[in-house]
Amino acid sequence: MIDMDGVSWWVPALNMALTIAAIVLFSYRVPWAWLLPVTTTAVLLATGIPNGRLNTSTVFVLAAALYGLWKWTQYRREGIHVPLRSAHGREWGIGAGLLLLLYLLNAFAGVTPVAEIGPVYLFNALLAALPAVMYLGFAHGITQSWWLGVALSLATMFLSTIQNAPVWFSLYGAIAAGLQVFGYLTWQHAMRRPMRSKHRLAPAHPGRPATPGTGAPGRTA
Repeated sequence: MIDMDGVSWWVPALNMALTIAAIVLFSYRVPWAWLLPVTTTAVLLATGIPNGRLNTSTVFVLAAALYGLWKWTQYRREGIHVPLRSAHGREWGIGAGLLLLLYLLNAFAGVTPVAEIGPVYLFNALLAALPAVMYLGFAHGITQSWWLGVALSLATMFLSTIQNAPVWFSLYGAIAAGLQVFGYLTWQHAMRRPMRSKHRLAPAHPGRPATPGTGAPGRTA
């Protein structure tokens, strides 16, 4: 969110740096990546509450990040990578409903005067709801979750332009969007790779080993 009034410059700078680092770690499904969004949301809460600017959805982002940390550490204890998959039909509806709920809470459940509610404010409220839904998707290894991050990064670039924010906001948005596309492609590649490997090494007939790389049955003497 581009709102520098009353907040030290290091808060958004720290948020951007940790977010970029987290994107890279999420791309490779490193469980400790979750500690970075936990840290950034904790800092935002600590700096927002004293100034009366508590963002309702920030609480949900923190909860989603803690849930993701717990979920991925369970996979780590079992000695397996985070399983990746596409979203099921019902999950699209759940995600859309949760996004709408967080948007309404963020837009109308705060202490913002009615006179300040306008198109930019409502757009910001929608963007603030995206990370929580994205992190819940990450927690379950849903590849399409990356596109929520891409949308958020591109919107950051758009807002930084119309609000005459410092140029490093636009630079951050461009870098984050590019890395999120990389994360999506990395997950897509990892999701298909086990399928190709399993198909290639499967024996053609029970009890007769396959010739590596062909799937053809081995010859017997």
